[in-house]
Amino acid sequence: MGHLDAFRLAIAACALVSSLLLNGLTALWILRAVAARASAIYAEYRNWLIGAAGVVVIASAAGAAYFTYLGMADPRQLPNRVAMITAVLALGVPFGLTWIGRRISQRKG
Repeated sequence: MGHLDAFRLAIAACALVSSLLLNGLTALWILRAVAARASAIYAEYRNWLIGAAGVVVIASAAGAAYFTYLGMADPRQLPNRVAMITAVLALGVPFGLTWIGRRISQRKG
């Protein structure tokens, strides 16, 4: 833990990349499900839906990276509350989005 400051930025960058990939793939899957189930709505609001998905993915990934970096500020207090809540939320976003996507794809259209 003595060298945590040296690796703190690298770990936050890994959290950013991981969140971008995981949330991006989930958002892409949801957009495809919406396009398949509600093609008229998707065609009309395509740019808005892609933009909203991009904002959610980028905001959640940036939040995960920032709070991961912030949570590792004091090596004497690991794991701390900020780090644990951030980890749970960072993992919860793709699971929540997947749940929403499955509900969309199961709807009878």
